[in-house]
Amino acid sequence: MKEKIASVGALASAALASVCCLGPIVLIGLGLGGVGLAAGLAKYRLFFLGLTAILLGSAFYMTYRKRKVACADGSCEFRSGSKTMKTVLWVIAILAVGTATFPDWSALFLSKHLAAASANAQTVHLSISGMSCTACALSIERSLKKVHGVESAFVDFEKAEAAVLVEPGTSTDDLLKAVSAAGDYTAKIKN
Repeated sequence: MKEKIASVGALASAALASVCCLGPIVLIGLGLGGVGLAAGLAKYRLFFLGLTAILLGSAFYMTYRKRKVACADGSCEFRSGSKTMKTVLWVIAILAVGTATFPDWSALFLSKHLAAASANAQTVHLSISGMSCTACALSIERSLKKVHGVESAFVDFEKAEAAVLVEPGTSTDDLLKAVSAAGDYTAKIKN
C-alpha cells in the first residue's frame, strides 16, 4: 500500500512540477485559454521536482527491498515486491519523468509557423517576459490569435518575442491584454 501511495504521489508531484507548461495546454484544449493560474506555479518547479525524486525513490525502495516472509512451517524467506507491482511502478516512473521533463521536449511537438499575410497586414513585434518554456509560447500564441484583427501570431520562446500579423487598425492594447490573459506574462511593443 505504501508503494502505491509513493508511486501516485511521485506522478502527482511530477505533474505539478510541469503544471506551468502542461496546465495552459490542457486549459486551451478545454477552451479556457485565459486561465493563467498554472503559469504562476513555475516558481515552485524545483520543489515539485525534488518531491517527485523523493517519492519515486521511496516507491522503488519499498518495492525492491527484500522482506522477510514468515511461512506456516516457521521458516522465513526473503522476497521483493510482486511482478505486477514492479511493472506498475516502472510505468508510473516513466510517466512521471515524461511529465516532469515536458518543458524540455515539448518544442518537438509544438510547431510554430506564420500564416500567409494579406496585402494590408502589418507586423507588430512584441517583447514578452515571464515565459518559462515552449508551452508558454503556445499559450500566448493562442491567446493572441483570438484578438479581433489578428491574422497570425508566432511566439519565439528563446528570443522572448512575438511577431503578430494584424489587419490595419488592430489595437496594440488588445494584443498586450491578450498576452497578460494567457498567464503571468507581460509584453511591450518593440520598436
